[in-house]
Amino acid sequence: MEHRSHDAGAGDEERSTGGAIAHRATAHDLEVEEHLLGAMLLNSDAISVALETCRPEDFSVPTLGALFAAIARLSARGEPVDVVTVTDELRRTSDPDLVFDPSDLISMQGSTPSSSNAAQYAEIVAAHAQVRASVISPGDDGPVDDSSTYPRDFPGIET
Repeated sequence: MEHRSHDAGAGDEERSTGGAIAHRATAHDLEVEEHLLGAMLLNSDAISVALETCRPEDFSVPTLGALFAAIARLSARGEPVDVVTVTDELRRTSDPDLVFDPSDLISMQGSTPSSSNAAQYAEIVAAHAQVRASVISPGDDGPVDDSSTYPRDFPGIET
């Protein structure tokens, strides 16, 4: 589950027919998404903060959205949230095409600068999701619908 932050750049503009399309495609920061998830794995207060601000579909990669949903389900059931319990929850409930490696979760924990910054990470994730959902492409009559690219059905999670 190797992810890297990606911001809009000149190369993105060249691959698209307009700036709005490139901006929509690059309105995310995978490092911040991973920092939020790492904070949630480290601190139950971070889970509460994240759940107030974000939804699984706010993540730019379906795998990260599924990870968020698994943490949320465990928390809602009052179960412990750690690498072992989250990995088990993902194996039991997620799309079999999504690949989860426990070492990726450990890496997310280790690379999280501070779990106390979860509110700021959540705000960034939510803001990027809002941009992706609201950018109008040239010639479109309304917001871009990302619903087909993000899993929306997570048992036990209201979105």
